[in-house]
Amino acid sequence: MERTRDEVVRILHERGSRSVAELAEEIGVSAGSIRRHMDLMVADRLVVSHLVRQSRGRPSTRYALSEAGEERTSASHYQKLLDRLSPALANLSAEEIDGQDGRAVLDRLFDRVAESVARDHSSQIRGESLGERVYEVT
Repeated sequence: MERTRDEVVRILHERGSRSVAELAEEIGVSAGSIRRHMDLMVADRLVVSHLVRQSRGRPSTRYALSEAGEERTSASHYQKLLDRLSPALANLSAEEIDGQDGRAVLDRLFDRVAESVARDHSSQIRGESLGERVYEVT
């Protein structure tokens, strides 16, 4: 079931909005199965639906990724990483990196990124154990 949803996200990300029939054909499952997935994905706010008028007959429902759906794509994850790395790198002072080997500089850089992520998510984390805290943010 999750594989089908991941495939829907991939197709909508790469090719833009699609109808149920187009998604069913591209993925190789029934239209009814796609409809059920789309209903759940709309409820989860991963996709949005919109009606497209036809030259005749009923309008067609098309689905596109929402902002939350776009965030599930790997391209979004890379952009988020770059958005965190750039300021962390810019804020490294010459004193912090002077005389350090590349690995030490990278360790310091990723420590800064980790601190940034922790700050941004601190209000969401209430668990006591490490496992509970990880579960809350994933």
